Amino acid sequence: EKSIHLEKFSPTKTTGNLKTINLENVFSLREEINKKIEEGRKAKTFNSNTEVEVTIDPEKLKKCSEEEKGMLLEICGVSTIKVEAGKDLTVERSEFSKCTRCWKYSNHETLCERCSKIMKEKNKSNEREISGLS
Repeated sequence: EKSIHLEKFSPTKTTGNLKTINLENVFSLREEINKKIEEGRKAKTFNSNTEVEVTIDPEKLKKCSEEEKGMLLEICGVSTIKVEAGKDLTVERSEFSKCTRCWKYSNHETLCERCSKIMKEKNKSNEREISGLS
């Protein structure tokens, strides 16, 4: 049986609001970013994508829609993507601390903003369940 990992991704994706997103732009940028990350791994600058902070020129993002730009962070699996004019594509080790839940690096002491929101919602849900038992 053929492995799913050998399959090609569709170049387009339809989101819930029926907009079509062209993933070719995102995958092309991911390929460039991954090459830089691999160079950093070989140089022992970092060990995993979650430790990486990417800086990219807005010109490289010109072809991407806002939805595609939003997907880039998750598809690359990096902690941060900064956009700076005149700055070529660079990858560096993040100076921030690691989130104890998702292991991405952010400007927070324990949980990143995303994980903090998730945990607050989870706690609210648990409180509702407990109060329903009383």
